[in-house]
Amino acid sequence: MAQLPDGITEEELAAALRLLRSRGAPARPPVRDEGTIFVRGEGGAVFEMTPSKMSAELRRRMQLGYLRQVNADGSPLRAPSAPAAPAGGSALTEGQVPRPAKSAPKRDWVLYAVTVLGLDPEAAEGMTRQELIDLPADHARHQGPTPGAAAGATPADGRPAEDAPKSAWIAHIVRRGLLSREDAEAYTKDDLIAMVS
Repeated sequence: MAQLPDGITEEELAAALRLLRSRGAPARPPVRDEGTIFVRGEGGAVFEMTPSKMSAELRRRMQLGYLRQVNADGSPLRAPSAPAAPAGGSALTEGQVPRPAKSAPKRDWVLYAVTVLGLDPEAAEGMTRQELIDLPADHARHQGPTPGAAAGATPADGRPAEDAPKSAWIAHIVRRGLLSREDAEAYTKDDLIAMVS
């Protein structure tokens, strides 16, 4: 049995406990509901997240398109139609990502290449900063071969050519939601090709 502090009797302790219990639990300040979002991961699973508690790496992966915000059931999220921007506004007020300055860091160029030019996030990350800068502004409309890409790399459905490197096949399998990146890396290139044949 626990020893009571000097000068306190068992009756006094019991009375203090009764008093505390009669008052009830102290009121807690209300918890602010920040709202949550649903995010489809690289392996296809849907997770519920609180935006303010997301790490910088998760935010970066969302910007690059590796993670996508979806509805709770996993269906694509439809953004509410925004009111029309006033005529003559800047590119930022019209919701467009502006072309970065030539001195901008590579991550800005990768974001621009993915969101505006329509490059695959992995392809953009694999390019040098100068290759990203050299992409023409109309690359999304007239997609020629991406600098640094393997010859004959991807047909229209996004499937890499059979002679493409294993990393291209891993990216394709992950993009299709068949496996997570870690699981896909454990397979051979031939196994990955067989999965989508």
